Amino acid sequence: MPTTASERVYELLLENLPIEPKKLLEFKLPRKTQRRVSKLLALNQEGQLGWEEREELERFLAAEVCVRVLKSKALAYLKNKKRSA
Repeated sequence: MPTTASERVYELLLENLPIEPKKLLEFKLPRKTQRRVSKLLALNQEGQLGWEEREELERFLAAEVCVRVLKSKALAYLKNKKRSA
């Protein structure tokens, strides 16, 4: 049972996604996107990130957190499903 509203949102998303939890666990960013994020992170470390690039990096990082949480929930869902079977 979820303890916070955000956990409930993740649970509902996971239950209603048109993708199997196993496929979600296998999700990886395309190489082009990985390169872009690496570039943004490097610029950020050098203190040379522009305003638009900073916004792009912040949006990516927020999305990355969501993906990580969904993957974590997908793994727990699959483990619980296996135990129930």
